[in-house]
Amino acid sequence: MTTTELGKYILDNSGFVLLVLALNFGILFLINASSSIKASILKDLIYIPARNRKENVLLLGGLAMAFSNIIVMHNIYSSDVVGTSDKFSALGYILGVFILTIQGYLDDKFELSIKARLIAQGFTLLTYSVFLHFIFPIQSSLAFILLVVIWGFGILNGSHIIETAQTMSIKVSTLILFYFFAVAYYFNFLHLSYIIALIWLPIACFWIFKLFKKSIRLGEIGPNVLALSYIFIATQIYLRLTGIMSQTSSLLIVLIPLSIPMGEVFFNMTKRLFQRSYKDTKRSNLFLHVLSNENEKFVSHQITKIVSMYALIMMTSFFIIAYYGGTAKYILAFFTTTLLLMASYFLQAKKCSVLSKKKRDFGNINNFSHDNGLIKKDLVETFDVDSENE
Repeated sequence: MTTTELGKYILDNSGFVLLVLALNFGILFLINASSSIKASILKDLIYIPARNRKENVLLLGGLAMAFSNIIVMHNIYSSDVVGTSDKFSALGYILGVFILTIQGYLDDKFELSIKARLIAQGFTLLTYSVFLHFIFPIQSSLAFILLVVIWGFGILNGSHIIETAQTMSIKVSTLILFYFFAVAYYFNFLHLSYIIALIWLPIACFWIFKLFKKSIRLGEIGPNVLALSYIFIATQIYLRLTGIMSQTSSLLIVLIPLSIPMGEVFFNMTKRLFQRSYKDTKRSNLFLHVLSNENEKFVSHQITKIVSMYALIMMTSFFIIAYYGGTAKYILAFFTTTLLLMASYFLQAKKCSVLSKKKRDFGNINNFSHDNGLIKKDLVETFDVDSENE
């Protein structure tokens, strides 16, 4: 698809873009007004305040994102803009978002256990991988599907860690999607640039809405949808890149932005293991960002610094890919990303150490209770991951 053809397609579908915007703002307004709804059934469904918070913070902000992306993918699936392989991936994405939306809603409503979340995540990743099996070259399908499952768990849980720090999820997701957009545009995958822009629209709507209504959070659904969106876009870009370069180079390009949520998981688990024995740490506490319990002004300042580091890392990597000569540039870009991320996490670790000495011992929970059911029976107020994540 040429630039002219894409421009004509966007103009012809401008009404659909307006529909997506209206849908997002409409759902967000409905959730924000849910506390005053008189219909008891509807109110019970959509009015979910965050647990263990003094202020009235509403969840389900990610519901608009889920509905929006399902409609976007259905529109893409029904159009002639993409080929058969893209349609298979879009169908897998729709089913995956549907599963994760149900899991996220139940988690927001009843607070599911970690076991239940991991089961839902695993089922989603396997479902999506089934569709990849039909579209990937047989020599690379097994390796990539294995990578999707392993990295998928990391990306899903890393996205939840990022979401526990206020507004960080919005900024990091914008950064990751912008990198994918730049890569798609640079390699002339113009229709993918259009899809990425449509996926970013609900993020922009939520960002704008949150500027005026601060008492709404993405909840469990938002990070789920964002994570699966990263995996979907990475899959599409990888499939096209393998037609013009080696599979290794293609893989390294799409892993660069995915290293951020993966790095958050590694950093968080390493920090917890260094600070306290894993046996003495509540498992759900592993999914809290270090900034999640700080005051709003401090969090905003630190998030800006962290996201600025991530932006520098992404821009450096893309600059190497776009302007450095030779096939080794893809390896160089990936390892540059890894080293810079390690440096940024080291700086965060120093800040974490200072905070721990000054204010509290992170992960210091005396009453540890095993959580073997699908729904939690015990809630620890100070370190309730869902209350902070929501």
